[in-house]
Amino acid sequence: MAPDPEETQEVDLGGLVFDACGQEDYETAERILRSGMIYVLHQIDESSPDMPDLEDEDAEAEFNVVVAEADGVIAIMCFTALEHVDAFLDSISEELPEDFEIPVVGMDGNTLIDGLPDDMGLLVNAGTELECFFPPGVWAGSEGAEPEDAESEGEEE
Repeated sequence: MAPDPEETQEVDLGGLVFDACGQEDYETAERILRSGMIYVLHQIDESSPDMPDLEDEDAEAEFNVVVAEADGVIAIMCFTALEHVDAFLDSISEELPEDFEIPVVGMDGNTLIDGLPDDMGLLVNAGTELECFFPPGVWAGSEGAEPEDAESEGEEE
């Protein structure tokens, strides 16, 4: 039996991530992010004017994601659905030159979290009602990291 096309549509995990973040349940948030497709914005500048071929393992081009400052630290901006990307880009469209396009790259959540530098946070769904911020070190060590290994703000013993 063929799968129902409605069942195979991409699911927006933003609400689940937002809820887990609000509860400071970083382990659940990590599991959710790792289970889905995540979208990042490719930063275009003189050093990276074109999108690199992400399929070409020998490609020398650098891939630069758009970052923002959140809670005083630099964070990689990512989105859980293309509709959130569109909403964010619409919200900043007046700040961009006319006809300026920012390339959007989809990747699995494992790739994003495993590649997240230890000193960077993660800003999910910026500019939307589901915006949430994960500080640096929440999932340091990436794959298999336990939340107890990360520093937790406000935790008293």
